[in-house]
Amino acid sequence: MSEGADYERSSSWVPNHDFREERRKYEERAVRVRIEEERKPAVSKTHSVWVPSISTTSSRPLIVISDVTGSMGRWPAVMAGKLPYLYHEARDMYLGEDVEICWMAVGDAYAPDNYPLQIRPFAGNREIVASRLKELFIEGGGGSDVTESYELAALYLLHNCTTPNTGDSKPVVIFIADEQPYDFIPVDKAKNVAGVTLQKRTSTKEVFAKLQERFAIYLVRKPYGDNLGRKNEMDEVNRVIYQAWVKLLGFDHIASLPDAERIVDVIFGILAAEVDKEEEFRGEIERRQRPEQVTSVYKALETIHRRLKPDEETRQAKPLL
Repeated sequence: MSEGADYERSSSWVPNHDFREERRKYEERAVRVRIEEERKPAVSKTHSVWVPSISTTSSRPLIVISDVTGSMGRWPAVMAGKLPYLYHEARDMYLGEDVEICWMAVGDAYAPDNYPLQIRPFAGNREIVASRLKELFIEGGGGSDVTESYELAALYLLHNCTTPNTGDSKPVVIFIADEQPYDFIPVDKAKNVAGVTLQKRTSTKEVFAKLQERFAIYLVRKPYGDNLGRKNEMDEVNRVIYQAWVKLLGFDHIASLPDAERIVDVIFGILAAEVDKEEEFRGEIERRQRPEQVTSVYKALETIHRRLKPDEETRQAKPLL
């Protein structure tokens, strides 16, 4: 079952759920929590509190990493009303009954952000999955140079996340972001933010290359510069951001999405690609979504579902918007 029409009030598995009301509650809570967190002493904001080592016995875990800086606008609130219900479809259709989900949030370690990286433990129950998401602090900060410290989330996963039961399958990692990572990771940022001890400065490209050996990594890219998430063009700034991610992941692992309301369906499409269920995904979404919604999702997933080979030609940046 997909998201269904926007703000549908009920379904067979989430009775009386109203996406709009959930978004409103989330926005109100974010403001309240932000005020409460700003009053706390600095000692409570160390990485040991928000960046614990995590592990899961799931055979097909899922990790969702969301940018929560100011440039994301209302995207975190929109996603909060929908993402908790990702669990149902991930379990029943794509990843199996023992699926567990981990939420992570990214800010900017080079800006005056108090919480540049947050991780919540894996959960395998719908109610706990939803409550874990609400534990993330939406700081709304970030810098002003179209760069956020996503690379520290990648470094964290490389060193502090264990998935012993995945066998030959790779855990799926999905970044939801609108900016690009920094090119390098200094020793102090690695230690103080991600809890990782490095001997020397490390390149972001090297970290992502090593991470891809263990995880299937994707990006859902919100267009930068439009907080409503409706922009549908590739200007020069967005092209630079897009190309930076292409160099790290390949454009066949990037979904460019201008509409936050379609985020869960795009994630379903990514999972479908990972478990070879694209046909089932298409049948399901076409039954439950309006034609214009389906078109938006398919456009975002175009390169991912094209199953391009990762050779030199297909890894070049090709603007999609």
